[in-house]
Amino acid sequence: MRRLPLWRAVGVLGVLAAGCAGPQAPSAVTGRALYQAYGCASCHGPDGRGDGPAAKATPRPPRDFHLPTPFRRGADLATVSQTIAAGISDSGMPAYKQLNPEERNHLAVYLLSLQPPAGDQRKTNS
Repeated sequence: MRRLPLWRAVGVLGVLAAGCAGPQAPSAVTGRALYQAYGCASCHGPDGRGDGPAAKATPRPPRDFHLPTPFRRGADLATVSQTIAAGISDSGMPAYKQLNPEERNHLAVYLLSLQPPAGDQRKTNS
Protein backbone atom coordinates (compact mmCIF):
# COMPACT_ATOMS: atom_id res chain seq x y z
CA MET A 1 0.00 0.00 0.00
CA ARG A 2 1.37 3.38 -1.03
CA ARG A 3 1.25 6.11 1.61
CA LEU A 4 0.80 9.80 0.91
CA PRO A 5 3.40 12.19 2.28
CA LEU A 6 2.05 13.96 5.36
CA TRP A 7 1.91 17.38 3.63
CA ARG A 8 -0.17 15.91 0.81
CA ALA A 9 -2.54 14.06 3.12
CA VAL A 10 -3.14 17.23 5.14
CA GLY A 11 -3.81 19.19 1.92
CA VAL A 12 -6.34 16.63 0.71
CA LEU A 13 -8.08 16.58 4.09
CA GLY A 14 -8.20 20.37 4.10
CA VAL A 15 -9.91 20.47 0.72
CA LEU A 16 -12.41 17.82 1.78
CA ALA A 17 -13.16 19.64 5.04
CA ALA A 18 -13.61 22.96 3.26
CA GLY A 19 -16.10 21.40 0.87
CA CYS A 20 -18.14 20.01 3.75
CA ALA A 21 -18.05 23.15 5.84
CA GLY A 22 -20.27 25.25 3.56
CA PRO A 23 -20.04 29.05 3.55
CA GLN A 24 -17.56 30.65 5.93
CA ALA A 25 -18.65 33.11 8.57
CA PRO A 26 -17.49 36.56 7.46
CA SER A 27 -13.88 37.11 8.49
CA ALA A 28 -11.79 40.29 8.65
CA VAL A 29 -8.71 38.25 7.69
CA THR A 30 -10.37 37.00 4.50
CA GLY A 31 -11.79 40.48 3.93
CA ARG A 32 -8.32 42.04 4.09
CA ALA A 33 -7.04 39.56 1.50
CA LEU A 34 -10.00 40.41 -0.78
CA TYR A 35 -9.38 44.14 -0.18
CA GLN A 36 -5.86 43.70 -1.53
CA ALA A 37 -6.85 41.31 -4.35
CA TYR A 38 -9.64 43.50 -5.76
CA GLY A 39 -7.65 46.74 -5.75
CA CYS A 40 -9.51 48.58 -2.99
CA ALA A 41 -6.13 49.84 -1.79
CA SER A 42 -5.60 51.76 -5.02
CA CYS A 43 -8.06 54.40 -3.76
CA HIS A 44 -8.53 53.66 -0.06
CA GLY A 45 -4.84 52.98 0.62
CA PRO A 46 -3.10 49.86 1.89
CA ASP A 47 -4.49 50.34 5.41
CA GLY A 48 -7.86 51.87 4.52
CA ARG A 49 -6.94 55.49 5.26
CA GLY A 50 -8.15 56.96 1.95
CA ASP A 51 -4.60 57.63 0.77
CA GLY A 52 -4.19 55.26 -2.17
CA PRO A 53 -2.31 56.28 -5.33
CA ALA A 54 -5.56 56.75 -7.29
CA ALA A 55 -7.26 58.80 -4.55
CA LYS A 56 -6.49 62.15 -6.17
CA ALA A 57 -8.31 61.13 -9.37
CA THR A 58 -11.64 60.47 -7.65
CA PRO A 59 -14.47 63.07 -7.60
CA ARG A 60 -14.57 62.89 -3.77
CA PRO A 61 -11.81 61.78 -1.42
CA PRO A 62 -12.04 58.05 -0.71
CA ARG A 63 -13.27 57.11 2.73
CA ASP A 64 -10.77 56.75 5.56
CA PHE A 65 -12.23 53.71 7.33
CA HIS A 66 -10.33 54.56 10.53
CA LEU A 67 -12.30 57.76 11.17
CA PRO A 68 -15.35 57.56 13.43
CA THR A 69 -17.50 59.49 10.92
CA PRO A 70 -20.70 57.72 9.84
CA PHE A 71 -20.80 55.73 6.64
CA ARG A 72 -22.96 57.49 4.03
CA ARG A 73 -25.45 54.64 3.72
CA GLY A 74 -25.10 52.98 7.13
CA ALA A 75 -22.53 50.90 8.98
CA ASP A 76 -24.24 47.56 9.43
CA LEU A 77 -22.91 44.47 7.64
CA ALA A 78 -25.77 44.22 5.13
CA THR A 79 -25.62 47.90 4.15
CA VAL A 80 -21.84 47.99 3.73
CA SER A 81 -22.01 44.78 1.70
CA GLN A 82 -24.72 46.29 -0.53
CA THR A 83 -22.69 49.48 -0.97
CA ILE A 84 -19.74 47.39 -2.17
CA ALA A 85 -22.05 45.69 -4.71
CA ALA A 86 -23.75 48.87 -5.94
CA GLY A 87 -20.95 51.44 -5.59
CA ILE A 88 -21.55 55.13 -4.93
CA SER A 89 -22.01 56.94 -8.22
CA ASP A 90 -21.16 60.50 -7.16
CA SER A 91 -17.98 59.49 -5.35
CA GLY A 92 -16.02 57.44 -7.84
CA MET A 93 -16.66 54.25 -5.84
CA PRO A 94 -17.33 51.60 -8.50
CA ALA A 95 -19.82 48.77 -8.18
CA TYR A 96 -18.25 45.39 -7.47
CA LYS A 97 -21.06 43.25 -8.88
CA GLN A 98 -18.58 40.49 -9.71
CA LEU A 99 -18.18 39.71 -6.00
CA ASN A 100 -20.55 37.16 -4.55
CA PRO A 101 -22.44 37.95 -1.32
CA GLU A 102 -20.01 35.93 0.81
CA GLU A 103 -17.00 37.86 -0.54
CA ARG A 104 -18.78 41.19 0.00
CA ASN A 105 -19.57 40.19 3.60
CA HIS A 106 -15.91 39.35 4.26
CA LEU A 107 -14.92 42.75 2.86
CA ALA A 108 -17.59 44.51 4.92
CA VAL A 109 -16.41 42.84 8.13
CA TYR A 110 -12.85 43.93 7.37
CA LEU A 111 -13.87 47.54 6.66
CA LEU A 112 -16.00 47.70 9.80
CA SER A 113 -13.11 46.25 11.83
CA LEU A 114 -11.06 49.36 10.97
CA GLN A 115 -13.54 51.65 12.75
CA PRO A 116 -12.59 52.85 16.23
CA PRO A 117 -14.46 51.16 19.09
CA ALA A 118 -17.94 52.54 19.83
CA GLY A 119 -17.74 55.64 22.01
CA ASP A 120 -14.18 56.42 20.88
CA GLN A 121 -14.61 59.72 19.01
CA ARG A 122 -10.89 60.42 18.58
CA LYS A 123 -9.58 60.63 15.05
CA THR A 124 -6.93 58.02 14.46
CA ASN A 125 -3.83 59.02 12.57
CA SER A 126 -1.67 55.90 12.88
